[in-house]
Amino acid sequence: MRHKKTNLFYGTGYHLDIFWNIDDRQLDLDASPPRITHHYRYQDLKGINTEKYSQSGLSANATFDSRDNVVNPYEGHLAAFSFRAFPEFLGSTTNASQLWMEYRT
Repeated sequence: MRHKKTNLFYGTGYHLDIFWNIDDRQLDLDASPPRITHHYRYQDLKGINTEKYSQSGLSANATFDSRDNVVNPYEGHLAAFSFRAFPEFLGSTTNASQLWMEYRT
């Protein structure tokens, strides 16, 4: 949604990510010493299944875009913000949140 006749846009969204049949090819628990990947370490630390999980949640988003051309701008600015919340009651494997910000000039 555009705010009046400005370069500010905002809105809400729904996001669904379902990951399954994850094959962590660099993981080797039988090696000596075991070869642990970042994915396995994080999932194991949080008690999340390493082969499948889901994220389902809502977001609040805002973008300011004053660029003269979206593809190859010569002047202007882009600022974007998105906050996503993935609660278990919407189907996420575990409660999580994500903040994404971007600025270009």
